Amino acid sequence: FVGKLDIVDGHPSVSGFGTLTDEKLREFVNNCRAKGVDVKVSIGGGGGSYDNCWDVLTDSNVQDYAQGLADYCKQRGIVGVDFDYEEMGDAAQQKRVGTLIRKFKDIDPNLQTTYCTNAGFPTWLARNKAILDGATDPSTGKCALDRFYIMTYYDPLNNEQAWTEQW
Repeated sequence: FVGKLDIVDGHPSVSGFGTLTDEKLREFVNNCRAKGVDVKVSIGGGGGSYDNCWDVLTDSNVQDYAQGLADYCKQRGIVGVDFDYEEMGDAAQQKRVGTLIRKFKDIDPNLQTTYCTNAGFPTWLARNKAILDGATDPSTGKCALDRFYIMTYYDPLNNEQAWTEQW
């Protein structure tokens, strides 16, 4: 489920999961858990989804968003969040996304964190470094990510191999 960060009535909010109501989400999560399947939500995305949702992050509200995401997960039995950053923002925004990941994990170390990025563009390397720097605790050097996914698509195999090798 891909959602977005938003501001509702002046407060950070998590929303945008299409037509998925809270009731349907809880039912889905409970059905999955009964079968031993964990559920995460994804924030962001590209291709016109919610790729601009990161624009609401500021240095002063990133902690509130981290708490909101943690509360959202706990209240619904969701095991974590996939942070899917595909925006062409600046280095400060990218670092805030990383800081959001770190603060989310600080709130509850048991919540899972994943980060999705695009493999196909060398320009993503600097963006990813800024996000990973933000997700890393400066005092310990430990990164708050549990998983790092490099997305590839349906390009010729030699393109996919070259893009993956650049990592």
